Amino acid sequence: MAMLFADESGDWNDQDFIALAGLTSSEAGWEALCQEWPILLQKHEIPVVHMKEIMPERGKSPAASWKMDKKLAMIEEFIGVIKKYMQYGFGIALDAKYYREQVSIVEKAAKEMGIKTKPFQPQIFCVARLLRRFIDHLKESRIYAQRADGRNPFSLIFDENEAYAMKCYSFICKLRHRDSFIKESIASVSFANDYFFYPLQAADILAYATQNELRKGDKAWDESNVYTRFFDEVDPAYGNRYYSEAWGEQDSEALTKAMVAEMVTQEQNSPKKPREIIIPVL
Repeated sequence: MAMLFADESGDWNDQDFIALAGLTSSEAGWEALCQEWPILLQKHEIPVVHMKEIMPERGKSPAASWKMDKKLAMIEEFIGVIKKYMQYGFGIALDAKYYREQVSIVEKAAKEMGIKTKPFQPQIFCVARLLRRFIDHLKESRIYAQRADGRNPFSLIFDENEAYAMKCYSFICKLRHRDSFIKESIASVSFANDYFFYPLQAADILAYATQNELRKGDKAWDESNVYTRFFDEVDPAYGNRYYSEAWGEQDSEALTKAMVAEMVTQEQNSPKKPREIIIPVL
């Protein structure tokens, strides 16, 4: 069964631009990553990789006080391990402030047509998009066996940070109530201590990189920096296994359509055709 280790970047409650990322690998890939990861931790004398504790000067990590070039050199080594063993990565970034503004527009248009909406919080929208990306990947890749009902069951693993875990699980529950296809594709949802689960530390780096790059819009991943290392692999078998979506004002039409799909339309497995909603151009 496929496993997706996922993490958000930063504190979703305090940011207007949020990101969520996840990565998957084979059983052998996870095992190999878990053998190399602690070697790097010991080499750099840090107990765990938490980007939000490493990058700020006042972070709690022993590496927080390092000069930036030393920090980036260390992160580059960890990214090298991720690239070796990650089969696929997925990243979702969202201009949450703009999203909240668009929610009111979609709700108003739907109300005028007598259609009930189920508005998603920005965080739930990111979770929904991440899972849809992952489910589409499972269908297309055919790496894992598909059930007779057309579903590819998978397991989700998140960081067990108490405040985050409770909110994250509530997002998953709300999404399950909204979309039965996703509900029946999720075989399990679990939370683990990233101190012991190294793939969650890898997801932390990918989430941080996703937010750092996708907020640049069209210039994402263009500039040479430590995070673009995910794509500079010489071996063509690597470097192109990251699927991302960046949602914001520059993609307002696509974002609106995606919001309507999540908030308004019938579920994927419903035989009913959803009514079209006309969103006024501002």
